[in-house]
Amino acid sequence: MVCTGKGTAPPSLFSYPLILAARGHSAANVPLGTVFVQYGLYLCVQRPVAQGQTLGQVLVYGGFADAELLGGGAGAVGLGDTHIYCGTSGWVNTVVDKNIVDTNAMIAAIVGAQNGRLNYFAELETAGKCLEWVKDHLVLDEIDIFLEKTDVASSKESIYTSLYDYMSHVINKIPAGSGGVIFTPWLHGNRCPLEDPNARGMFFNISLETSKTELLRSVVEGTCMHLRWFLETQDKKVKTSDTIRFVGGGA
Repeated sequence: MVCTGKGTAPPSLFSYPLILAARGHSAANVPLGTVFVQYGLYLCVQRPVAQGQTLGQVLVYGGFADAELLGGGAGAVGLGDTHIYCGTSGWVNTVVDKNIVDTNAMIAAIVGAQNGRLNYFAELETAGKCLEWVKDHLVLDEIDIFLEKTDVASSKESIYTSLYDYMSHVINKIPAGSGGVIFTPWLHGNRCPLEDPNARGMFFNISLETSKTELLRSVVEGTCMHLRWFLETQDKKVKTSDTIRFVGGGA
């Protein structure tokens, strides 16, 4: 691919001059004829050198957004491959070869990392972010009820690498179902399958016997059930894959 001074992908995706400018390089300083080589999901810019000289500077730039990159990282790039991402946000993505739109469920095929391939994409605004919220507002003491604050992961004797590690240990000890508590992971509204920007997270079925441990597990279960809802909704339009890759910090 030869540099013409213009991007070769749709402007909504990325443009080579903008990528260069973001790294402090002017596209005008890259001679026409500079070779742009696409290595998978990354762009390598190699400056030409005179005969007898050593190889010039090689600049490498990311060329795609998270939705495109995660499929490659998950190894789910084949037609019909499905992966689930659970990070700050969350989504279910299935690779398709045609434009598909489900206006009722607010799911659509967006641009993919490969020519002729699209990502049938259902997104949740807050997935792992819900667990962070629980850590900050339920697990930690935010009203200064304790005079000394040393969390379990900070102790020299601790076997836990982080608070999330300890929280995972606690979650694993609670039986499935969280004692009947249900959590809705809509801390920043709900996008699909039922779009409602005013929807908010809630705990249902709290009783006198409910403790923080059940609340903590219900957040994980509620997030996972919402992602399962995505899978069931996608199956109405496409065939999700039998093998599903699960990636992201929440995985």
